Amino acid sequence: MEHFAECCVEASFLELPCEPVAEVIGSDDLPVEEAAVVSAVRAWLDHDAAGRAQSLRMLVPLVRWPLLPVVAQLQLSKEPLLKSMMRLDDEART
Repeated sequence: MEHFAECCVEASFLELPCEPVAEVIGSDDLPVEEAAVVSAVRAWLDHDAAGRAQSLRMLVPLVRWPLLPVVAQLQLSKEPLLKSMMRLDDEART
């Protein structure tokens, strides 16, 4: 967990199944800004977008969207993948 920022860009992270990724990003002990978590989820999804699309439902609720700076939220809200992620998060909360 201490080296999440370095590990999440490694090929070994990108090859992980969804469950271990969910366990890591859902940890309260993750010592990174939430923007790094969003970037890691995005990189993991992009590594096999077609095969991992269903994993969004598991990963999106684990992202702590309110912890992202407002500027980052506004920038991300314009991107199709993240719009989808945030919509799924809203659905999961209702």
